[in-house]
Amino acid sequence: MEAEPIYLDYNATTPLIEPVKRAMLETLDEFGNLSSSHWYEVRAKRILENAREKIASLINCDPEEIIFTSSGSESNNLAIKGVALKFKKGHIITFAIEHPSVLNVCEFLKKEGFRITFVGVGQNEIVDPDDVRKSISTDTILISIMLANNEVGTIQPMEEIAKIAGEYGIPLRIDASQAIGKINVDVQKLGAFLLTVAGYKIYALKGVGILFVRKRFETEPIIHGGRQEFGLRSGIENILEIAGLGAAAEYLRENIKEIPMKFFTLKEKFWSSLQKELPPVEINGHFEKSLPNTVNVHFPGASSDLLFSEIYCSVRFSLGILITEEEIEKAVSIISRGYRKLASGIEKLTKNASSGKLRRFSHRLGCACKISSATLGEALEDFSAIHNLQALIGYENLDDGCVYKIDEVRAIVPTVDFFISIVDDLYIFGMIAVSNALSDIYAMGGEPFFGMNIVAFPEERFSFDVLREILKGAHDKAQEAGAVIIGGYTIGDIELKYGLAVNGLVNPSKILRNNTPCEGDILILTKPIGTGILSTAMKRGILDRETRDLLVEAMTELNKGAPEVVKDYPVTPCTDVTGFGLIGYPYGVVRNSEKSAIIDYEKVPHIPGVTKYARLGNIPRGTYENWRFLDDKVHWKEGLSKIEKAILFDAQISGGLLFTVSENYSEQIVSCLRENGVRSASAIGQIVREYKHKIVVR
Repeated sequence: MEAEPIYLDYNATTPLIEPVKRAMLETLDEFGNLSSSHWYEVRAKRILENAREKIASLINCDPEEIIFTSSGSESNNLAIKGVALKFKKGHIITFAIEHPSVLNVCEFLKKEGFRITFVGVGQNEIVDPDDVRKSISTDTILISIMLANNEVGTIQPMEEIAKIAGEYGIPLRIDASQAIGKINVDVQKLGAFLLTVAGYKIYALKGVGILFVRKRFETEPIIHGGRQEFGLRSGIENILEIAGLGAAAEYLRENIKEIPMKFFTLKEKFWSSLQKELPPVEINGHFEKSLPNTVNVHFPGASSDLLFSEIYCSVRFSLGILITEEEIEKAVSIISRGYRKLASGIEKLTKNASSGKLRRFSHRLGCACKISSATLGEALEDFSAIHNLQALIGYENLDDGCVYKIDEVRAIVPTVDFFISIVDDLYIFGMIAVSNALSDIYAMGGEPFFGMNIVAFPEERFSFDVLREILKGAHDKAQEAGAVIIGGYTIGDIELKYGLAVNGLVNPSKILRNNTPCEGDILILTKPIGTGILSTAMKRGILDRETRDLLVEAMTELNKGAPEVVKDYPVTPCTDVTGFGLIGYPYGVVRNSEKSAIIDYEKVPHIPGVTKYARLGNIPRGTYENWRFLDDKVHWKEGLSKIEKAILFDAQISGGLLFTVSENYSEQIVSCLRENGVRSASAIGQIVREYKHKIVVR
């Protein structure tokens, strides 16, 4: 039985405390509409105002200065956009280390014509008040700052910054979400005109927050409707969560002296114990001028990624009111043991101990590790085509591989592919890597004949029998393809990466390019999509066995069968669908032509279960990068959900081939593919005359 984990990330989110649970339970029978005027409304209104009073008491303001919202992010948006709407134009000062809900709002306002200054921080992440003063101009309408940094815990010199703001008559907005409940937050002493708090940072539920707005300070709403919350935030208030937030505020106010003292005692114990066990460790930031619950530690000689995977926790340690001294001692022991393992290289992961562990060492999975299309295109935009008669295909069109002509009937197709572990099974990882690498050769109409291993190997983490098992899976899959692996190259790294440089042969007259579309041709896909999303779910340990087996089957399947069938048909462009998603590859086919590609969503084959796991939030970073780059190039079918769009953008791992063929042959070729074992082969769209958008999803 696994030991109960120790939670040391209270700066990220906090568990519910008992007073909060009780307060919320008591509201479950209160269904009154707060905008009505009967007895039930009065009861609900009483709960709402009681919570407002408790929160006001915690931060030393009047209850009518408290505005309830749905989150800290909404509070930040309301505060900053509300001021911007009031002034219509002007200059806003904020700080480079702010929360995304501040930075992204400011970036949005910059596009709307506002000037934004992002003030940097100095030593220990502390803002220099003189830098704030120097940034002020005659049209400055707001100074916005985070009271305490969530990573290092640095408490900013608010008294000096407030004094400067006051001298110039500039309103000051403070994000106190990270500080409240850990230090005394008094809006009068801070000089705040606006102050935001997120409920989940102070032992209440996610989905509730507050914005303090000083009396007589005018701002504008960003949500319009029934004019609830003094006209600043329309929408019926969430009584359940507000009651919980009020109870949390009451608990913190009643213990306002004891809690910071307890935190600092635990912080000192944690740090002194860690130093005793591991003398080389260093603290990031200032120990005293930081939140009493936060310690950010530097572990010399150890990668934070590897340490994280070893001890299952961040190198930012943030304590909470439920932490005990015994848990501190246990945590220090676990951290010290993990650090020593990395330092000494002992207790390496072996093939027999790899189950459930290999994916822990992967920061991104498979082809989702690719850099984005936008970044790649920018990096290569200054490179022209290679002027060599033998070099038939280079990188100018971002083809799947390159082609070098040997003679009139032979050309070599070299390509390279490697990535980070996707599955825990070492043998299967090797098989997937080979299937993925060989796809590029199949996509160009070639046949693979040999490959060479590429290995980045963390010797301090894994024993070499781990590598041996991966190579065995790769060797067996290469044999299935009729190819041989004859060598390779290895380097040491903090993260296990494996792949191959492979070579194939193709007749120069039969090369399949990825950018030669013909109007009217039908798009055919040979494998189901969804591998990126499902691999992410598997990494998180939530993928069911049946779906996992389907995923592994799709990723290990060679794309060998399709080229053997299509060689007898007039196939034009062909590519394999991997890291740039299903949308990315048709776009690559038509982007430099006077044509567009239509994709019929309902005809695209999916791995069963992908929609379910996408809805659970298992969408990899590479998928979002594809979405950002390509979204404006797509005309979407009305009613298509964001989940369905995410599936089309999903960064695939060892995906299928995508090619076009004359409409006259499409049904015949799909039938022939399925008869020859390519069971998921489907006609998914068509090449048409250029439309307003390069991709049309219908």
